[in-house]
Amino acid sequence: MIELERVTHAYPDGTAGVCEVGFGLAAGERVVLLGSNGCGKSTLLKLMAGLLLPSSGQVRFRGDPVTAARLRKRDWCRRFRGEVGLVFQHPETMLFNPTVLEEIAYGPSRLGMEDPTRQAREWAERVGLAQYLEKPPYRLSGGEKQRLCLACVLACEPTVLLLDEPTASLDPRATGWLVDFLLDRKELTTLVSTQNLSLAAELGERALILGEDGRLMFDGGLRDALADTELLWRANLAHRHEHRHADGTEHRHVHVHRNWE
Repeated sequence: MIELERVTHAYPDGTAGVCEVGFGLAAGERVVLLGSNGCGKSTLLKLMAGLLLPSSGQVRFRGDPVTAARLRKRDWCRRFRGEVGLVFQHPETMLFNPTVLEEIAYGPSRLGMEDPTRQAREWAERVGLAQYLEKPPYRLSGGEKQRLCLACVLACEPTVLLLDEPTASLDPRATGWLVDFLLDRKELTTLVSTQNLSLAAELGERALILGEDGRLMFDGGLRDALADTELLWRANLAHRHEHRHADGTEHRHVHVHRNWE
């Protein structure tokens, strides 16, 4: 569905976001994108969603290169935006309408879908926000805002769902709800970025790991990735420190971060 071929993106100040990244995302896959802070996970998701364009290399959607010229073609852009949805890490960056109802209906309306208001009401019900339809989004809790963002994207009926650190600001109960909700969406192709290795184990079978230099350093089975402590250490997803035993002996070994968020 989505392919990246040697994709590099550099920001205007010259900072590299990602460097020569290549992989494919097939229909029905559940993939977890792992990497430390600042390694380029958010940049990569924005490239896949067509919100950023590569400095070099190519992103393809259903075989078509995602380019500025193609995004200016209304029909193609509408199909692409409808099929590929991105939920940002910070909900506030997505929310701007006066009410929850208008927020969810906005995307379907822009895509020319039939009866956006009905679509919005249905998705508000599915994510447990039906009682807040007339409430301003800024009045919601952090977990409720995350649910609202999910509803906004899913109301557009995407086939590919990209989520950027979706549990970064959620409490355990809200995190549990999100995991269950995503696992129930079996019709979706998902790519979830996270540093939370416990969460990763619940959300995918395949792992992509970005190194701190923005390069893809692993693409393979999630279980294999989580079992490779040296790989996790090199990706800054684990740390080494001195360990002192009761008998006075000391040594250093790798500790994996199982629950950062």
